[in-house]
Amino acid sequence: MTSEAKTRRRRKRSYQGGFTLIELLVAVTIIGVLISLAVPNLRAAGEAAQKTGCESNQRLLRMVIVQWDLVQDIPLPGSSEAALQALVDAKLLESSPKCPGGGHYEIKEGAAGTPEVSCSLHGVLGL
Repeated sequence: MTSEAKTRRRRKRSYQGGFTLIELLVAVTIIGVLISLAVPNLRAAGEAAQKTGCESNQRLLRMVIVQWDLVQDIPLPGSSEAALQALVDAKLLESSPKCPGGGHYEIKEGAAGTPEVSCSLHGVLGL
């Protein structure tokens, strides 16, 4: 066997072991950059989902309050907690809705006698 053939055989063996340290560092760096780009987008998507859930709850509460006005002859109690409990007691709601972001709902009478539902975290949504 010639010395050239022996050199080729050694070169083949040296690359069969796996990744080099540089290749591994480059792969980890690329993954880190991709994660750093994705995390803010995921956070924004989560906040948008919370806002959409809150908007849905506010619309539901406004519809249930209108239904209360049509069925009951008495106005809702003054405080928001008492009003929500009255809606649950009247079986118009299964349970008091909770804001996905952790806020709480406030029920007030708005302009022209329409109910105004707002969230302490997101404000008034879905008009």
